[in-house]
Amino acid sequence: MPNPPLPTAKVNKTGTHAIEARVFKQLENRFKRVLNGMRTYIDGLQFEVMQVNQNFYQYQLDAALINDIDAYIQDLIDDILLDGNERTHLLSDASIQAYENSTADAIRDMEIITEGSYTRSYDSIRLTTPFEDRLIYIGTRAFEDFKGLTGDMKASLSRILTDGMSNGENPNRIASQINKMLFGDKKKGTKGNLARAKRIARTEITGAHRRALWDENFQANQIGVRTGLMHISALIPDRTRKTHAQRHGGIYTRKETEEWYQENGNAVNCLCTQVSVLVDSNGKPTDPNFEDKVKAQRKKFFGVDK
Repeated sequence: MPNPPLPTAKVNKTGTHAIEARVFKQLENRFKRVLNGMRTYIDGLQFEVMQVNQNFYQYQLDAALINDIDAYIQDLIDDILLDGNERTHLLSDASIQAYENSTADAIRDMEIITEGSYTRSYDSIRLTTPFEDRLIYIGTRAFEDFKGLTGDMKASLSRILTDGMSNGENPNRIASQINKMLFGDKKKGTKGNLARAKRIARTEITGAHRRALWDENFQANQIGVRTGLMHISALIPDRTRKTHAQRHGGIYTRKETEEWYQENGNAVNCLCTQVSVLVDSNGKPTDPNFEDKVKAQRKKFFGVDK
């Protein structure tokens, strides 16, 4: 039996970089709109400059204004970052696309390793209820994770604005603090909420990609095609986590793979993937030379000759 094709890209092992890049660009544009919306609100604030040891900006900060601030921020974030639903939100849509693409790729690989005898096709499953349910799960998971971020952002924006007003800060200084919250502070080397949003996006998109592979591997096992999941690490110098690189070329069950990704933040920002390989009744590859070939890449990455 032939072996599955291995990812050939040096970095893009999951094949999801184009999807990620599109989402990252949209996030950058949307975060700029959030900043502009906050600046517009700050520019409309009424204040009186008091001369003390330094300028003190006196705002009319009362309960009504605080409620107005909270309502404005809620609408701003919801309109810009949470438009759509579990299927149409930008991150949900991207994750679903990654799942669909990777399901098609997984079925193609199954056809290769079974020499055309694989009985499932993408066209035959894509409109079925079980597949639709999985898409709903993928989209909902991504949407809920992103909602967690936006909830934190709403609280932080409100706190920065109201604390700045209470402390009598210059409106430009308040806007600067919001800028750093959103985009980070290069001088201090701190990352803002945009970096967190991108991390969530990558985690959900690559996670959807891998789950599609696991699900198809399970389906193959159900119909008598005995396969295991070979871990393919990105093997990027100075970037790939040692624990991820150490798994490169190893063959695991779906349960073992899922459990590993649930530990120690292994799924966060992970660029690794898996491929299905034929195994015997003991879980050993039917072509041990293929496994040795892949593990040789791991040894090379770690600078080991043997």
